[in-house]
Amino acid sequence: MKDFLSKAGVAVTLFALAVALTSLSVQAAEKKKISGVSKTKRLISQTVSYPGDDPRHMIVQTVREEKLTSSDADWNDLDVLMIEQADRLAGSGAHKGYLTITHKNGDETYIRFEGANKMDKDGKDWEVSSEGKLQITGGTGKFKDAKGTGSYTGKATAKGSVVNWEVDAEY
Repeated sequence: MKDFLSKAGVAVTLFALAVALTSLSVQAAEKKKISGVSKTKRLISQTVSYPGDDPRHMIVQTVREEKLTSSDADWNDLDVLMIEQADRLAGSGAHKGYLTITHKNGDETYIRFEGANKMDKDGKDWEVSSEGKLQITGGTGKFKDAKGTGSYTGKATAKGSVVNWEVDAEY
C-alpha cells in the first residue's frame, strides 16, 4: 500500500507539473519577426521654431496619421498616430518620438523611436532620408505586455513619407 501511495504521489506531482508547464507555455508571449511599411495619411499639426543660432537651425514638432501595412495580419492596414520632435540644421539632425498603433479590434501598441534625418535633396523637390531604432513599450488588450526592438529606414518628401520597419516582438 505504501508503495502504491508513493507511486500515486509521484504521478499526481508529475501531472500537476505537466499542467503547470502547459499553462505557462499557453500564457507565454509569442515571439515574432514583423516587418511593414508606414505611409503618411494626414498631417494633423506641425510647429517649427527657430532657436536663432543659425538661420538653418529649426526645432520641429509634428503630429500626423499614418497607415501601416504588413504581411502579418495583426499589423496590417492599421492606423498610426505619430508624434515626433526633430532638431535639424539644414534639414539634417536627430529626431525622436512616439507611435500609437490602433489594431483592428481596438487594442493599441505603443512604440518609442529615435534616429537621424539627412537632407538628400534641397529646394522645391526636397528629400530627407531617416533611420533609427524603435522599441515596443507595451499596449492594451492582446498587446498589453508587448515588447520588442527593431529598426527603420525611411524617405520623406513634400508629398509625404514612407517608412520601412522591422521589429522582433513578443506579445
